[in-house]
Amino acid sequence: MARDELRFSPASTHVAVQCAGRIFRVEVLGKDASCILGVEELHRQLQHIISKVPPPGKGHIELGLGMLTREDRDVWAGLRAAVEGHSAANRRSLEEVDSALFVVCLDHHEPTSTTQRSQDLLHGRPGNLGNRWYDKMQVIWSPSGTISLCFEHTYSDGIVWNRWLSDIWDHLQGTPSPYSPLPSLPSTSALPPPRELTFELTPALEKAQRDARDKAETLVAQVATNKVHIDTIGKADFKKWGLSPDAIVQMA
Repeated sequence: MARDELRFSPASTHVAVQCAGRIFRVEVLGKDASCILGVEELHRQLQHIISKVPPPGKGHIELGLGMLTREDRDVWAGLRAAVEGHSAANRRSLEEVDSALFVVCLDHHEPTSTTQRSQDLLHGRPGNLGNRWYDKMQVIWSPSGTISLCFEHTYSDGIVWNRWLSDIWDHLQGTPSPYSPLPSLPSTSALPPPRELTFELTPALEKAQRDARDKAETLVAQVATNKVHIDTIGKADFKKWGLSPDAIVQMA
């Protein structure tokens, strides 16, 4: 298979919102970024999606197309080609996901601990695997309002997204920022409503979804992820010892 390609969509005006494995196109910017969807209207549209999509039943795992993005890259490349080749509707839907600014994952389940939240962010937990699209930067939301980020590391470092979060936090809090201010855009509620993206899958592709789920369940069960909070040592200590805080944390 050919290598993955890093694509840019500078004219994009939408995000892809995923809920219980179903994907919706949500317009957040006007043409040429002339305006931005207002906070109240964005909240209304996301609530509409959540209410429209019932949570997975007990023992049922979401089997959206995003499950295939958990596969081995070569396997997913072949399956994606099969999805695209099956219908023009599939090609259009994939293009809308590819060109989205990023993916928003609205999860129905609420983690009960910081360890569970870390597991949901990094790789998922058995029974909660399907609401992800690993080819895109993902903003993951849980019902308590907690936000997490999951992104592909081969083309981007965490410092990029830390800067993004810092800009947003300073803007929301009205606190001084050492960086250039975010552009001020007029808000609007007149953008098109959310539109669900549809995929037409053959029996073979549906089986591939189940296979990807089963493989992911097996892999996740073999990973022991725990979050440990240590407040007796920190960045200042590492620097005093002439060590990189980032390197220490990544090697811990």
